[in-house]
Amino acid sequence: MAKLKIGDFRNMTDAELQQSASKLKEELYAMSCDQQMGRLEKPDRMRLSKKNMQELILFSRSENLKKDKMVTQKSLVGTVTSDKMNKTIVVRVDTMRPHYKYPKLVRKSVKFKVHDPNNSAKTGYRVRISETRPLSKDKRWRLFEILEK
Repeated sequence: MAKLKIGDFRNMTDAELQQSASKLKEELYAMSCDQQMGRLEKPDRMRLSKKNMQELILFSRSENLKKDKMVTQKSLVGTVTSDKMNKTIVVRVDTMRPHYKYPKLVRKSVKFKVHDPNNSAKTGYRVRISETRPLSKDKRWRLFEILEK
């Protein structure tokens, strides 16, 4: 298999992209099994398949950023507790976990500073946030959507 380039992916439809991704995954799995058993004859071919898979993932992320955003990044649902900062909101995410020793649920809440570019979320709104690159000292989350007002 030859090294694929971004231009090759642009000419493919979504179905062809999914098909080539599944084919590459199967090839990589078979090659890794062969490598573990000591039967891999061409390690360069495995390296090439890994590079093709990385190119395919990069292309699909750049082309379908809005579609894949929830798949590729962590997302949480929480309540806006403060909207006093410009383009920043504070979101409280509550989780319930069993106590490690006693049979009781313990509520834990964590506050995140979230980037809100349009200042659209207000205090009390229920929102979905997604992980992103660091935007400032404290902001690592971005407002994805407003669920309830």
